[in-house]
Amino acid sequence: MKFDHIVIGSGISGLACAVILAQRGRRVAVVEKTGQAAPLLKGFERKGLHFDTGFHYTGAYGRGEVLDVYFRCLGIEDGLTKVPYDADCFDAARFPLDDFSFGFPQGYDRLRQRLHADYPGEKAGIDAYLRIVAEEFDRSPHLNLDLPFDAVGAFNPLHEQSVASCLGGLFRDERLRALLSLHFLLYGVEPGQASMALHAQVCGSLYQSVHGIKGGGKSLVAALTRRLEELGVVLLTGRNVKRIEVASGHCRGVALEDGEVVRADACIAAIHPCSLLSMVDEAAFRPATRRRFQAYEETSSGFMFSAAVDTFPNILDRKNLFLCPDLDLDGYCRPDRPIEKRPFFLAAAGAADGSSARGMILLCPASMEEMRPWLNSGPRDRPESYRTTKQELMNRVQAHVLRMVPEIGSMTMLDCATPLTFRDWVNIPSGSLYGIKQKHGQIAPSPLTKIKGLLLTGQALTGPGVLGATISAFLTCGFILGPETLRKEVQQCR
Repeated sequence: MKFDHIVIGSGISGLACAVILAQRGRRVAVVEKTGQAAPLLKGFERKGLHFDTGFHYTGAYGRGEVLDVYFRCLGIEDGLTKVPYDADCFDAARFPLDDFSFGFPQGYDRLRQRLHADYPGEKAGIDAYLRIVAEEFDRSPHLNLDLPFDAVGAFNPLHEQSVASCLGGLFRDERLRALLSLHFLLYGVEPGQASMALHAQVCGSLYQSVHGIKGGGKSLVAALTRRLEELGVVLLTGRNVKRIEVASGHCRGVALEDGEVVRADACIAAIHPCSLLSMVDEAAFRPATRRRFQAYEETSSGFMFSAAVDTFPNILDRKNLFLCPDLDLDGYCRPDRPIEKRPFFLAAAGAADGSSARGMILLCPASMEEMRPWLNSGPRDRPESYRTTKQELMNRVQAHVLRMVPEIGSMTMLDCATPLTFRDWVNIPSGSLYGIKQKHGQIAPSPLTKIKGLLLTGQALTGPGVLGATISAFLTCGFILGPETLRKEVQQCR
């Protein structure tokens, strides 16, 4: 087989890259290690319920907003049904220590009014914070399509300032600082390390508008794979790349574990950069490049619990819930921190047939260090001690969450994913949920590599979530098709 481009990995960045290139007449193949496309994004089913693992909701997806435009450019928007989140409270935050709750409304003005009402002594800081978020969101040419492309790469001091430092300079109230930091759970970098630029880009999208997609990540994967079929893209699932073929410093295709060689003029690696290192000869990258890839700090991993409920709680009806047990968010995933003392993110899960919401996903930060006794085990040979530990965690979390959120009434724990689950099923060595940390002082990888014809894509290059991963695909393909040309085509989709 011979193609113009091979995409290694079928997360949303990889699938979007394949669509972008195929729409312009390129012959494209996508190679995926697991037996299905986008396994993390697609989610899983238990006891007749569908649980989203890689997608729960997104910002900036209203009509004409940036994600809406990108999806239109990919040709998938008509195959998706938006689910608007609660305009008065898309995310609820609960601080059990002092029985304080807050609902984040959609829209900057409504959010400003609610924060002013709850923190009247912090009005000046609140106004400054919201102005910083809005201005930072609008200064990114990937998020503000009215900006010229040459605005990319302009120096931005917010990349060098942490969220904790910025909020500490704006607010005296410690709980307000924690409240406005809580969305760090959506990008996996603690406030003391996360750049204010990243935080503003994530929160700025949510403060605009918030939507889900009917059917969740499964529907998004279905829309993308249908588009691939329409465009004639070859999707090779259950095929693992053993080696990237390089000759005279140029990528020439990939060798699969089953011995087949797939030829191509270029490859896009939609995988973790450290996984890429094992696929190329040691001499292909300079030692300094290998050391840089290996030295990247990772975002946290997590424990993800799936549960069924007898009566669906209104507190998760078109909204999510953040539980914040204390204000020490920078120590949130220390291995010695009890799970009851970690912040939790709760989101709804629907019936597998899409009829109603009858379950929940409960996510909290975790560290691979907690999995040390079972590091050398695989998904099909975990010892009994591992299963016992998972069951103990499920019992503790069930009791804890029912105490903190009595509105749930009752629930039945069905399963628990651990850092090992994410390591083995998503092919991320550290099990991190968002890959390489987007933190101040750490430069993200570039789509270009020293091997001609080998490019990178993924949320580590731009930002987390569906929006960040989609932007990454357009950024990477811009290096192939011409950045200004591709940007003009995106702008025409508005």
